[in-house]
Amino acid sequence: MNALKGARVLLLDDNPSEALPVLTAFSREGVPIAYFDGTSKGLPRPNQRLAGIRLAILDMDLGEGGGDNTIASTLVQRLSQILSPDNGPYAILAWTNRPELRDRVTQDIFQHGTIPKPMFMEMLTKAECKLADGNFSVHRITKHLKQALATIGPLECLQEWEGACFSAATGVTNALSTLVVNPAANPNLVQWRESWKREALKLLKAIAAAKAEQQLTTENSLLSFYSALNPLHADGMDRNVTATAEAVQQYASEVMTAAGPLTADQKSRLNTMLHLAFHDLKALAAGNIYLFIGQRKPGWAPKPVDLLAGFIQKSKVAETTAVANAATPALVEITAACDHAQRKIQVGRFLEGLLLSDAHRASVNPAVDFMKELGPFYLTDVDPPGRYNLYFSSRRVLSLPLEQARKLRARARLRNEALADLQAWLAYQVGRQGTMMLK
Repeated sequence: MNALKGARVLLLDDNPSEALPVLTAFSREGVPIAYFDGTSKGLPRPNQRLAGIRLAILDMDLGEGGGDNTIASTLVQRLSQILSPDNGPYAILAWTNRPELRDRVTQDIFQHGTIPKPMFMEMLTKAECKLADGNFSVHRITKHLKQALATIGPLECLQEWEGACFSAATGVTNALSTLVVNPAANPNLVQWRESWKREALKLLKAIAAAKAEQQLTTENSLLSFYSALNPLHADGMDRNVTATAEAVQQYASEVMTAAGPLTADQKSRLNTMLHLAFHDLKALAAGNIYLFIGQRKPGWAPKPVDLLAGFIQKSKVAETTAVANAATPALVEITAACDHAQRKIQVGRFLEGLLLSDAHRASVNPAVDFMKELGPFYLTDVDPPGRYNLYFSSRRVLSLPLEQARKLRARARLRNEALADLQAWLAYQVGRQGTMMLK
């Protein structure tokens, strides 16, 4: 059932008869909604609490009685059992016309340790959302929420992008299904289904083989298939980007007038999201980054003092030893990804480099041609966690036998864009010819 996850609206109401019209109205609009009746039964397991909820519609009184404090604490307790701490930004629509109760719940949520803080909490009564015929009106909810959402433009911009992601993924699935050769001559539904399954498996295998080439195995076949779908999803996002932007164009001027720069930590964390991967690091692969942390290092490991030669600022030469002691030797695998896929590599081929805290950046000269700077990145699995830069030298390429290279354990991997930039830079450095020119 994991593939069917994705509710974006949470409805918490102890009265099923009053919840049904809400569920029906949202379903009619094609909006996924998760319903809970406010009791302790049927709640998600702690590790399966909902993430990605963007609107929580809450009945403030879940029928357990008591004063405002009890009503608020009961509601907040239920919400903490449903929403994941990693849910992300969301808004709350509260079924109430009592500002004091809304404020009590808002304060309890704000002080709670695990419930994400809502961007806003709007009040509305159920009667205000009912039409003359008794049916529920999503339009009236939407109109009310849009007024509040307009005050927090970034949230609506992100929600629009999330919706575009789902549409792009759906488009890929539907387009691939049209490629399944499924003869219409099947005499019955059972045979038609078997034919569809057989042809779809062939399609999945062909796509996985195109991605993994000679490395295709039973173990990595689905990993290869899903990796091949990512560019198709990105293509769908590119096709939708204009429509996505136009849907929230009213916030463009607000974006452009945003004041103040990002902090250094924000920039480095965003760089990490964009350019470093920390999953599937067991196999030798293009872009793998290896760090040699601790006292025991192989004799062939990069030596910081050697790498810093010609790379230290002239005014900081006296600090070379101190910078070298603070540096962590690093390697990055630079063999073409297609050679890995086709099992053509005979050795592990690495660029030697350094990992340096951003605090030492002033001591080096990243403008020199033979060194490539990547970062800053925010790393959490080094001591101490913080902002770091990677520096790789075009003068120092290391080859290791495959048996030896495969025993190394990567700490991260450069994503495709950063790796391609590094490889293009290296190709220029080793291939530059130089020109005789009289001036």
